[in-house]
Amino acid sequence: SQGAIHIFNTLASTVTRGIRIDENGNVGIGTTTPNEQLEITKNFRLPATTAIVGIIKSGANTLLHTFGTDNTFVGVSAGNLTMDTASQRNTAVGTNALTSLTTSATSLTAVGYNALTLNTTGTDNTAVGDRALAANLIGVNNTALGSLALINNTNSSNTAVGFSVLKLNAGGGE
Repeated sequence: SQGAIHIFNTLASTVTRGIRIDENGNVGIGTTTPNEQLEITKNFRLPATTAIVGIIKSGANTLLHTFGTDNTFVGVSAGNLTMDTASQRNTAVGTNALTSLTTSATSLTAVGYNALTLNTTGTDNTAVGDRALAANLIGVNNTALGSLALINNTNSSNTAVGFSVLKLNAGGGE
């Protein structure tokens, strides 16, 4: 095509097209007709996440990373890139979910905007919903299902299911 740049691979006597930049600036890897700014037809590999590599961003914000051991963070500013290596087996999906992890935070699940956002060292907590368990710092064994469920909780061993359930609870064992 006129105005396109092609980079070819040669293997023995076979010549194949490897990369194409079309006249619109779209880049195709493994395709001759890229439909997006970047289109890849096979696997895409990132290095292991550190504080500076292995991160997918949206603008200046972290969008997806796996920093630490067996952690998965998906969402704008979900998780962080400064927790210690003892923080492991954590999953966060949502904007600002699990952003404050520091030391030995394990087996945390946060799904929703600001879910478990202030949690630093707690373990075995599950928060599903907008701001569920948002203020929980170090509490353990909490389960909050629903928007604002246990939003102000700072202690351990609580279960709340439903909208705003136990949102004023700051103690434990409810």
